[in-house]
Amino acid sequence: MPGTWCVRLYNQYHQAGGKSFPGSFQFGTDSSNPNDSGYAYANAILGNYETYVEATNRVNYAPIAKNVEWYIQDHWRLAPRLTMDIGLRFTDAIPMEANNQNAGNFVPALYNPAQAPVLYRPAVVNGAKVTINPITGATVLPVYAGLIVPNTGNPLNGISVPGNAGFPNYSNGLLFAPRLGLAWDPKGDGKTAVRAGGGIYYAAIPDAGTLGNLFFNPPAIYTPIEYYGTVASAANTTGLLSPSSFSRDIDQHAKVVTTYHANFEIQRRGAVSLTAFSTAQSSPTPRRWTTPKATTVRVR
Repeated sequence: MPGTWCVRLYNQYHQAGGKSFPGSFQFGTDSSNPNDSGYAYANAILGNYETYVEATNRVNYAPIAKNVEWYIQDHWRLAPRLTMDIGLRFTDAIPMEANNQNAGNFVPALYNPAQAPVLYRPAVVNGAKVTINPITGATVLPVYAGLIVPNTGNPLNGISVPGNAGFPNYSNGLLFAPRLGLAWDPKGDGKTAVRAGGGIYYAAIPDAGTLGNLFFNPPAIYTPIEYYGTVASAANTTGLLSPSSFSRDIDQHAKVVTTYHANFEIQRRGAVSLTAFSTAQSSPTPRRWTTPKATTVRVR
Protein backbone atom coordinates (compact mmCIF):
# COMPACT_ATOMS: atom_id res chain seq x y z
CA MET A 1 0.00 0.00 0.00
CA PRO A 2 1.30 3.56 -0.69
CA GLY A 3 3.23 5.20 2.11
CA THR A 4 2.98 8.76 3.39
CA TRP A 5 5.65 11.21 2.30
CA CYS A 6 6.88 13.90 4.65
CA VAL A 7 9.31 16.62 3.54
CA ARG A 8 10.70 18.92 6.25
CA LEU A 9 12.64 22.10 5.64
CA TYR A 10 13.90 24.01 8.65
CA ASN A 11 15.59 27.40 8.59
CA GLN A 12 16.59 29.74 11.39
CA TYR A 13 17.56 33.36 11.04
CA HIS A 14 18.51 35.97 13.55
CA GLN A 15 21.42 38.21 14.22
CA ALA A 16 23.95 37.39 16.88
CA GLY A 17 26.88 39.11 18.41
CA GLY A 18 26.23 38.82 22.10
CA LYS A 19 26.37 41.57 24.67
CA SER A 20 29.88 42.49 23.51
CA PHE A 21 28.86 43.64 20.04
CA PRO A 22 28.06 47.25 21.03
CA GLY A 23 31.06 47.31 23.38
CA SER A 24 31.37 46.62 27.08
CA PHE A 25 33.40 48.58 29.66
CA GLN A 26 34.64 47.41 33.05
CA PHE A 27 35.66 50.13 35.50
CA GLY A 28 37.04 47.95 38.30
CA THR A 29 40.09 48.87 40.32
CA ASP A 30 43.46 47.46 39.31
CA SER A 31 46.81 48.51 40.78
CA SER A 32 48.48 47.85 37.40
CA ASN A 33 46.23 50.39 35.69
CA PRO A 34 48.10 53.70 35.51
CA ASN A 35 44.78 55.58 35.25
CA ASP A 36 43.14 53.84 38.22
CA SER A 37 41.69 56.21 40.81
CA GLY A 38 41.35 53.46 43.40
CA TYR A 39 37.53 53.59 43.31
CA ALA A 40 35.39 51.93 40.63
CA TYR A 41 32.67 54.61 40.58
CA ALA A 42 35.29 57.33 40.24
CA ASN A 43 36.85 55.40 37.34
CA ALA A 44 33.48 55.33 35.61
CA ILE A 45 32.94 59.07 36.11
CA LEU A 46 36.43 59.86 34.86
CA GLY A 47 36.06 57.44 31.95
CA ASN A 48 39.11 55.40 32.93
CA TYR A 49 38.29 51.77 32.15
CA GLU A 50 40.00 48.61 33.27
CA THR A 51 38.92 46.62 30.19
CA TYR A 52 37.00 47.33 27.01
CA VAL A 53 35.60 44.44 24.95
CA GLU A 54 33.87 44.71 21.59
CA ALA A 55 32.96 41.91 19.17
CA THR A 56 34.20 42.45 15.64
CA ASN A 57 31.00 41.48 13.89
CA ARG A 58 27.30 40.81 14.19
CA VAL A 59 26.74 37.74 12.07
CA ASN A 60 23.64 36.33 10.45
CA TYR A 61 22.64 33.16 12.29
CA ALA A 62 21.31 31.16 9.34
CA PRO A 63 21.75 27.37 9.50
CA ILE A 64 19.64 25.31 7.10
CA ALA A 65 18.65 21.70 7.84
CA LYS A 66 16.81 19.46 5.37
CA ASN A 67 15.34 16.07 6.10
CA VAL A 68 13.23 13.81 3.84
CA GLU A 69 11.32 10.90 5.36
CA TRP A 70 8.77 8.36 4.19
CA TYR A 71 7.46 5.04 5.49
CA ILE A 72 5.52 1.91 4.60
CA GLN A 73 3.43 -0.18 6.98
CA ASP A 74 1.03 -3.08 6.97
CA HIS A 75 -1.29 -4.95 9.36
CA TRP A 76 -1.74 -8.73 9.36
CA ARG A 77 -4.00 -11.10 11.29
CA LEU A 78 -1.71 -14.10 11.68
CA ALA A 79 -4.32 -16.09 13.63
CA PRO A 80 -7.84 -15.42 14.93
CA ARG A 81 -6.37 -14.07 18.19
CA LEU A 82 -2.98 -12.80 16.99
CA THR A 83 -2.25 -9.68 14.91
CA MET A 84 0.99 -8.11 13.74
CA ASP A 85 1.85 -4.59 12.62
CA ILE A 86 5.08 -4.09 10.72
CA GLY A 87 6.56 -0.94 9.25
CA LEU A 88 9.70 0.56 7.83
CA ARG A 89 10.62 4.23 7.99
CA PHE A 90 13.14 5.69 5.57
CA THR A 91 15.14 8.79 6.44
CA ASP A 92 17.36 10.69 4.04
CA ALA A 93 19.20 13.42 5.93
CA ILE A 94 20.47 15.99 3.46
CA PRO A 95 23.63 17.68 4.77
CA MET A 96 23.03 20.86 6.74
CA GLU A 97 24.44 24.01 5.28
CA ALA A 98 25.21 27.55 6.33
CA ASN A 99 23.24 30.21 4.49
CA ASN A 100 26.35 32.39 4.51
CA GLN A 101 30.08 31.89 4.93
CA ASN A 102 30.33 33.43 8.41
CA ALA A 103 30.90 30.28 10.45
CA GLY A 104 33.91 28.36 11.68
CA ASN A 105 34.67 24.87 12.98
CA PHE A 106 37.91 23.74 14.61
CA VAL A 107 39.38 20.60 13.05
CA PRO A 108 42.42 19.11 14.85
CA ALA A 109 43.65 17.47 11.63
CA LEU A 110 43.98 20.90 10.01
CA TYR A 111 45.99 22.39 12.87
CA ASN A 112 49.65 23.07 12.12
CA PRO A 113 51.79 23.75 15.23
CA ALA A 114 54.29 25.64 13.07
CA GLN A 115 51.59 28.24 12.33
CA ALA A 116 50.54 28.76 15.94
CA PRO A 117 50.48 32.42 17.03
CA VAL A 118 53.00 33.56 19.64
CA LEU A 119 51.69 34.36 23.12
CA TYR A 120 52.91 36.91 25.61
CA ARG A 121 54.43 34.94 28.47
CA PRO A 122 55.68 35.36 32.02
CA ALA A 123 59.40 35.69 32.56
CA VAL A 124 61.95 36.70 35.18
CA VAL A 125 64.10 39.70 34.28
CA ASN A 126 66.76 40.89 36.73
CA GLY A 127 65.07 38.92 39.48
CA ALA A 128 61.64 40.49 38.83
CA LYS A 129 58.59 38.64 37.55
CA VAL A 130 57.34 40.29 34.37
CA THR A 131 55.47 39.56 31.15
CA ILE A 132 57.37 39.78 27.89
CA ASN A 133 56.97 39.64 24.14
CA PRO A 134 59.01 36.48 23.30
CA ILE A 135 59.88 37.84 19.86
CA THR A 136 61.36 41.18 20.93
CA GLY A 137 61.99 40.53 24.60
CA ALA A 138 60.17 43.76 25.45
CA THR A 139 58.36 43.96 28.78
CA VAL A 140 54.59 44.47 28.55
CA LEU A 141 51.70 44.80 30.96
CA PRO A 142 51.30 41.77 33.28
CA VAL A 143 47.70 41.24 32.13
CA TYR A 144 48.94 40.49 28.61
CA ALA A 145 50.23 37.07 29.68
CA GLY A 146 48.53 34.40 27.56
CA LEU A 147 47.25 36.82 24.92
CA ILE A 148 48.31 36.66 21.27
CA VAL A 149 51.17 38.85 20.05
CA PRO A 150 49.71 40.81 17.10
CA ASN A 151 50.70 39.79 13.56
CA THR A 152 52.12 36.41 14.57
CA GLY A 153 51.08 32.99 13.30
CA ASN A 154 47.96 32.11 11.37
CA PRO A 155 44.75 33.23 13.13
CA LEU A 156 42.79 30.64 11.11
CA ASN A 157 45.10 27.76 11.99
CA GLY A 158 42.97 24.61 12.26
CA ILE A 159 39.75 26.46 11.42
CA SER A 160 37.49 25.34 8.58
CA VAL A 161 34.77 27.53 7.08
CA PRO A 162 31.73 26.54 4.97
CA GLY A 163 32.76 24.96 1.72
CA ASN A 164 36.19 23.90 2.96
CA ALA A 165 37.47 20.54 4.15
CA GLY A 166 36.62 19.80 7.74
CA PHE A 167 33.38 21.74 7.90
CA PRO A 168 30.59 19.51 9.33
CA ASN A 169 28.75 17.47 6.72
CA TYR A 170 25.92 15.56 8.34
CA SER A 171 25.03 13.02 5.70
CA ASN A 172 24.55 9.46 6.89
CA GLY A 173 22.93 8.34 3.66
CA LEU A 174 19.60 6.56 3.60
CA LEU A 175 18.64 5.18 7.02
CA PHE A 176 16.21 2.31 7.57
CA ALA A 177 14.19 2.13 10.78
CA PRO A 178 12.04 -1.03 11.13
CA ARG A 179 9.11 -1.26 13.58
CA LEU A 180 7.25 -4.36 14.77
CA GLY A 181 4.22 -4.82 16.98
CA LEU A 182 2.28 -7.93 18.10
CA ALA A 183 -1.07 -8.19 19.91
CA TRP A 184 -2.48 -11.46 21.27
CA ASP A 185 -5.79 -12.29 22.95
CA PRO A 186 -4.85 -15.42 24.96
CA LYS A 187 -8.42 -16.36 25.97
CA GLY A 188 -10.30 -15.08 22.97
CA ASP A 189 -12.84 -13.26 25.16
CA GLY A 190 -11.71 -9.74 24.19
CA LYS A 191 -10.83 -8.89 27.80
CA THR A 192 -7.11 -9.69 27.93
CA ALA A 193 -4.45 -8.37 25.60
CA VAL A 194 -0.76 -9.20 25.49
CA ARG A 195 1.28 -6.75 23.43
CA ALA A 196 4.94 -6.63 22.46
CA GLY A 197 6.83 -4.44 20.10
CA GLY A 198 10.05 -2.73 19.22
CA GLY A 199 11.73 -0.47 16.76
CA ILE A 200 14.74 1.58 15.77
CA TYR A 201 14.61 5.37 15.88
CA TYR A 202 17.08 7.84 14.42
CA ALA A 203 17.93 11.46 15.09
CA ALA A 204 19.28 11.69 11.57
CA ILE A 205 20.76 15.16 11.93
CA PRO A 206 21.24 17.41 14.93
CA ASP A 207 19.01 20.41 15.40
CA ALA A 208 19.87 23.29 13.11
CA GLY A 209 20.95 25.18 16.21
CA THR A 210 23.91 22.82 16.52
CA LEU A 211 25.26 24.08 13.21
CA GLY A 212 24.18 27.58 14.16
CA ASN A 213 26.58 27.51 17.11
CA LEU A 214 29.45 27.69 14.62
CA PHE A 215 28.35 31.21 13.67
CA PHE A 216 29.78 32.40 17.00
CA ASN A 217 33.28 31.11 16.21
CA PRO A 218 36.18 32.77 14.39
CA PRO A 219 36.45 33.97 11.70
CA ALA A 220 32.80 35.07 12.02
CA ILE A 221 33.40 36.80 15.34
CA TYR A 222 36.52 37.81 17.22
CA THR A 223 36.32 39.44 20.64
CA PRO A 224 39.49 41.46 21.32
CA ILE A 225 40.06 43.03 24.70
CA GLU A 226 41.75 46.36 25.44
CA TYR A 227 43.25 47.17 28.85
CA TYR A 228 43.71 50.41 30.74
CA GLY A 229 42.41 53.19 28.55
CA THR A 230 39.91 56.01 28.46
CA VAL A 231 36.39 56.02 27.09
CA ALA A 232 37.25 58.98 24.87
CA SER A 233 39.87 56.96 22.98
CA ALA A 234 38.18 53.53 23.08
CA ALA A 235 36.93 53.79 19.49
CA ASN A 236 40.50 54.04 18.22
CA THR A 237 41.82 50.93 19.97
CA THR A 238 42.29 47.49 18.39
CA GLY A 239 42.68 45.30 21.45
CA LEU A 240 44.36 41.93 21.83
CA LEU A 241 43.03 38.46 21.15
CA SER A 242 43.25 35.38 23.32
CA PRO A 243 43.43 31.87 21.85
CA SER A 244 39.97 30.84 20.67
CA SER A 245 38.30 28.42 23.06
CA PHE A 246 35.94 26.92 20.47
CA SER A 247 33.45 25.80 23.09
CA ARG A 248 31.05 25.49 20.14
CA ASP A 249 32.48 22.79 17.93
CA ILE A 250 31.16 19.81 15.94
CA ASP A 251 32.77 16.54 14.95
CA GLN A 252 32.93 16.47 11.18
CA HIS A 253 32.01 12.77 11.16
CA ALA A 254 29.55 12.73 14.03
CA LYS A 255 27.67 9.44 14.32
CA VAL A 256 23.92 9.34 13.95
CA VAL A 257 22.10 9.07 17.28
CA THR A 258 20.20 5.77 17.31
CA THR A 259 17.67 4.48 19.84
CA TYR A 260 16.54 0.86 20.11
CA HIS A 261 13.20 0.57 21.87
CA ALA A 262 11.30 -2.51 23.05
CA ASN A 263 8.15 -2.89 25.14
CA PHE A 264 5.94 -5.63 26.63
CA GLU A 265 2.45 -5.07 28.00
CA ILE A 266 -0.34 -7.11 29.55
CA GLN A 267 -3.81 -5.60 29.85
CA ARG A 268 -6.99 -6.99 31.39
CA ARG A 269 -10.34 -5.26 31.18
CA GLY A 270 -12.16 -4.82 34.48
CA ALA A 271 -10.97 -4.10 38.02
CA VAL A 272 -7.56 -5.59 37.36
CA SER A 273 -4.19 -3.99 36.78
CA LEU A 274 -2.26 -3.04 33.67
CA THR A 275 1.43 -3.87 33.83
CA ALA A 276 3.84 -2.54 31.21
CA PHE A 277 7.57 -2.99 30.70
CA SER A 278 9.58 -0.69 28.44
CA THR A 279 13.27 -0.42 27.79
CA ALA A 280 15.52 1.43 25.35
CA GLN A 281 19.16 1.68 24.36
CA SER A 282 20.79 4.61 22.61
CA SER A 283 24.08 5.05 20.81
CA PRO A 284 26.66 6.56 20.32
CA THR A 285 26.05 7.35 24.00
CA PRO A 286 27.29 4.63 26.41
CA ARG A 287 25.75 1.30 25.46
CA ARG A 288 23.56 0.34 28.35
CA TRP A 289 19.93 -0.58 28.64
CA THR A 290 17.67 1.59 30.69
CA THR A 291 16.11 -0.05 33.74
CA PRO A 292 12.80 -1.71 32.80
CA LYS A 293 9.87 0.11 34.35
CA ALA A 294 6.69 -1.52 35.62
CA THR A 295 3.52 0.55 35.86
CA THR A 296 0.29 -0.55 37.54
CA VAL A 297 -2.93 1.28 36.73
CA ARG A 298 -6.48 0.52 37.78
CA VAL A 299 -8.64 -0.09 34.71
CA ARG A 300 -12.45 -0.15 34.71
